[in-house]
Amino acid sequence: LNRKKGHAHQSADTNIEVKQVHDAAEQGDPEAQYKLALMYLEGDRVKKNEKTAVHWLKKAADQEHMEAMKKLSWCYLNGRGVKQSLYESVLLSQKISGAGEQIDMNKYGLLVRK
Repeated sequence: LNRKKGHAHQSADTNIEVKQVHDAAEQGDPEAQYKLALMYLEGDRVKKNEKTAVHWLKKAADQEHMEAMKKLSWCYLNGRGVKQSLYESVLLSQKISGAGEQIDMNKYGLLVRK
């Protein structure tokens, strides 16, 4: 019985946490948008949905959230939640590098050789 109670309590806490992150994301918080995107991308405490993940990554990336831009570039590179697009992936990486981040051009090599 205790295990079930503990599990139900943990589940309720998880739901509250997901709702808090979702509410903050809806209000335009780029860090919350990024966290929510990762939850949907991995199926962490929510049902996995890569298209929803990309939606939130785009919102955060539009606000120059570096990690969101990197993950969105990865999504385009791998066709996760969006149609695969080397162009979009490179474009995002160029934006990131313009902000002082390094681009790993090796990750594009595989697609270019296809």
